Amino acid sequence: MYDSDDDIKSARPVRANTTRFRRLNGNVNYHPASAWSPWRTTIKAIKNARLFTGKIINDHRVQNCVLLLIAINAIMMGVATFPTIKNNPAIVDKFELADKSFLILFTIESSMQLIYHGINLFRDGFLVFDLLIVVMSWTLVGAQVFRAFRIFRAMRLITRIETLKNLVLALFAVFPKMTAIFMLLLLIYYIFAVMFTQLFKGMYEKELVQQPYFDTVYFSMFTLFQMMTLDEWADILFQIQQSYSWAWAPFALFIVITAFVVVNLIIAVICDALQILGHNEGLEGISAEVDMSQDQLDDDMIHAANNTSPTERRLGELQTQLNDMVLVQDQMRKTIGVLITQLKENASREAKYMSINPSPPQSTLGAWPPPLNSSSMSQPMGLPGEEVSRSRTTEKRTSDGDSSRDNLFESNNTL
Repeated sequence: MYDSDDDIKSARPVRANTTRFRRLNGNVNYHPASAWSPWRTTIKAIKNARLFTGKIINDHRVQNCVLLLIAINAIMMGVATFPTIKNNPAIVDKFELADKSFLILFTIESSMQLIYHGINLFRDGFLVFDLLIVVMSWTLVGAQVFRAFRIFRAMRLITRIETLKNLVLALFAVFPKMTAIFMLLLLIYYIFAVMFTQLFKGMYEKELVQQPYFDTVYFSMFTLFQMMTLDEWADILFQIQQSYSWAWAPFALFIVITAFVVVNLIIAVICDALQILGHNEGLEGISAEVDMSQDQLDDDMIHAANNTSPTERRLGELQTQLNDMVLVQDQMRKTIGVLITQLKENASREAKYMSINPSPPQSTLGAWPPPLNSSSMSQPMGLPGEEVSRSRTTEKRTSDGDSSRDNLFESNNTL
């Protein structure tokens, strides 16, 4: 049954495990991999259902319908405040039923978003805002005082309209600057509130003014806010100035600092955020136009390639072949240039060698024995015929090298 002892040893754990599972589960046809198959099927089915839910709820047509429902619900809440509707119980009940229907639809939409995104939904601030609005609507449905806060559902339009969403994101981007400006404004308010309270306190008790404008710090801060908005601040100044003729100086100083400096700083920061938003939208528009142009160019090229005649196709093929031949010619020219450079280097080395070891004079070729010198003493002696043949071979090689160089120069000039 087994070919070797190793096969028997490797089979024993499997048989032992199989026996143990048979004894515990009573399943004779048990296989370990089959235990995970139902779970895998269930997990895959849940994943497919989740993806299908996200595909439905994030479809642009469904989102447009949700946007329309939000707008209709907000309009109906405004119409419900008219006396004609509010004083008719039958119409009020119909409006309440319609509001409950809208809330059910919004709950289904938020539930589908939660099913699709799962825990990642809480990483998106706009989706969390939608879910919070829906939960608060169900929580406060029985409280008469909080029924007015249902209108906050209209703020879901911010999460649905891309321009409004980008505007809110831009404002959040400059929020640190806004925080610094508000802290400066709060400090200025507190300083002037304390100063005005100490300067003009007790005038209401003496019936010198119509309202307790600066009797306490709280009244002073409220009055200063009214002055910052430039709302009837002159009347307050005239009442105070009847008792204190110099009162115009602190009033003018506060208005200049707050209304003309700090408020303009806030407006400047908001304009900066809008400029950044417009710049980003412009870059996105340019990128979209470039992509559309590239796609149109590709479509035109494909259309032109499909509508060409056989003659034009043949001309295109010939043009391609000609371009290939030009490339090959350039490559051959470079190769020949390299060979010429190498031949020149070889010729220079040979000339240098000949200058170091010159050939013997013609008058001494026939003499025997050759004249003795220091170089000839170190070389082996040879016959005169051998010297002549060796010199002729050298001259032949030189002439062959010269002719090869001439041929290469002539080929290069031809190319």
